[in-house]
Amino acid sequence: MKHKILLIALTSLVIPFSASNASTQTPISLIDAYNLTLNNNHELHGKEFRKQAEQEKLNQAWSAVKPNIRLLGTYGYGEYTTQFQNDQSDTFHRSSLQLVQPLYSANAFRNISREQRNQTALELQFGQDQQTIALQTTQSYIQLALAQRKAEIAHRQFDDHQLKLRRLEAMLERGLATRMDLLEAQSKRDEIRALVTTSDNEVMINQKRLERLIGEPFADIQPLNENLWRRAQRLTENANSWLNQAQQHSPGIQIAKANLDVAKQELRIQQAGYQPEINLRAEYVKSNSYENTFLDNKKIQIEFGMPLYQGGATQSRVRAANNIISSQQEFLTDQQRTTRIQVEETLTKLQASSANIIALEQSVQSNQAYLEAAERGLSLGVRGLFEVLDARTRIHNTERRMLDEIYANIFTQFELLYLIGKFDQHSLTEYLKLGFSVESFKQ
Repeated sequence: MKHKILLIALTSLVIPFSASNASTQTPISLIDAYNLTLNNNHELHGKEFRKQAEQEKLNQAWSAVKPNIRLLGTYGYGEYTTQFQNDQSDTFHRSSLQLVQPLYSANAFRNISREQRNQTALELQFGQDQQTIALQTTQSYIQLALAQRKAEIAHRQFDDHQLKLRRLEAMLERGLATRMDLLEAQSKRDEIRALVTTSDNEVMINQKRLERLIGEPFADIQPLNENLWRRAQRLTENANSWLNQAQQHSPGIQIAKANLDVAKQELRIQQAGYQPEINLRAEYVKSNSYENTFLDNKKIQIEFGMPLYQGGATQSRVRAANNIISSQQEFLTDQQRTTRIQVEETLTKLQASSANIIALEQSVQSNQAYLEAAERGLSLGVRGLFEVLDARTRIHNTERRMLDEIYANIFTQFELLYLIGKFDQHSLTEYLKLGFSVESFKQ
């Protein structure tokens, strides 16, 4: 009976572990990698905590217009001399309750407005940080998918050389090939083996890079839809539409506008240094001291303060604030120009990449036709085995170049989405759907 209970307890521990371990073996998609990055990336977590710390400045700004209540207490011993007594000593104690309520403070209220605008800037900055790191994850995902595809080609090429090497060995036994032919084939096979090792290492390296960004290990990734490159032609049809989208929704431009708004509010805060401040003060003092005869003292008063001269400090701060506004305006103009150029460069890259892919597709077809002709010639004895191997090598090399272009094209499309402010989770999910319409992003 005890053995059965122990077996049941062990089973209850093993089954959940096996279930959780099985879940990690499921290949992750690009959207999964995006979500894992947002949830697990430590760099993003650090930026989020910093944003929250900066957002507390709004609560601090509000505290400047709320009542300030203080309780003070004093207890001590003193020695004194009066007109009637010499060398006297006594203890004293004093306690007071103070309340100060600002009634008018342009500086305090404008500081609240500044921090409210700063909240918008902080949210925009964090949103850009999220999309920037998510774009890095996307790039790593694409590089891993590309490395896996190129490794498949390398293994297939190695198998081809192995097969041809065995055929050559059989031909050598029948006197249809020379020892030199066999050695040359073995040399090429060894070169392909080195390529296989390099390709497998690239897969492992890119997997570790992606693992660092998503914050947890994974078994494999789901393959990308390589036909996404065909969407590039639709993306490049109306460049002006994407330029307008970028000017309106680019994260960099939105942040620059928000920072300019904060700078303008900072100027208003510094200009408040010319204005008076009015406070309401109420105080209750209870004392027992030889210094005065008051036991209780209750008073309420209005305090008025008007700055008259501070050595030019206010004028200096106002000039500095104006310079900050000019600086932010220049940054905004530069960001708008930079974004426009980046969008134009991205569209140009997509056009060139699409043309290259089409040319490489035609090259693969031509090389395939050449391979078929070489294999027919080999069967008829008019072509050599090395011509067939060379034809296959040309196909594999062209396929690698075409894969480089296809995956670079797909990543460039994601760069365009980032530039036009459409690289959030929802937009990316929609974009990856097979029935996605490019025109939906132009609205």
